[in-house]
Amino acid sequence: MADETADIRRSALAGLDLGSRAGGAGGVLLAEGAAREGFVLRGPAGDAAFGQAVEAALGAALPLEPGEAGGIGADALLIRLGPDEWRLIAPLSDDGRLAARLASALGSGPGALVNVSSATTVVAVAGERAADLLATGTGIDLDPAAFSPGRAVRTRIGNAQALVHRKAEDAFDLYVPRSYARSFWEWLEERGREFGAAVAL
Repeated sequence: MADETADIRRSALAGLDLGSRAGGAGGVLLAEGAAREGFVLRGPAGDAAFGQAVEAALGAALPLEPGEAGGIGADALLIRLGPDEWRLIAPLSDDGRLAARLASALGSGPGALVNVSSATTVVAVAGERAADLLATGTGIDLDPAAFSPGRAVRTRIGNAQALVHRKAEDAFDLYVPRSYARSFWEWLEERGREFGAAVAL
């Protein structure tokens, strides 16, 4: 866990010197989000023992609707991504405790948990024009009636595949592969000029 955490703490955007770009005010604010732990959970959604193990470990029911992001306490999420796939996201301060409880609860029963914490970088996009900016690079409908706050979807945006979590009507967290983080950020800044995007720290 220590080596994995060290990897997460190394910013994939460090070479862009975002601090020197910060400032200004516009319809969109761009920021590198706080690093987080991430785990892929796989298991049979219809299996009662699997669902009970997840709920016992996390204190929240297994989200069953595609795109549903269930809150776990104040700072963690469990997102339904596919028929047998979820993403567990937790703050670094959790230090793997949620995942450890879940792995223990799953035991030898159905289900598997894989640590993917170092695979992504979080990019935060917020502001009254945030959805407009993101819509220039994706085919999904970002109208709040179709993609409401609290929902998540895995889709292509610009030049990268991303997990998009709509935190609020005007705030998104994008989980982008680290290998694409720099080029995605540059794409976001370029497209953002149309919307008066500014870099926030």
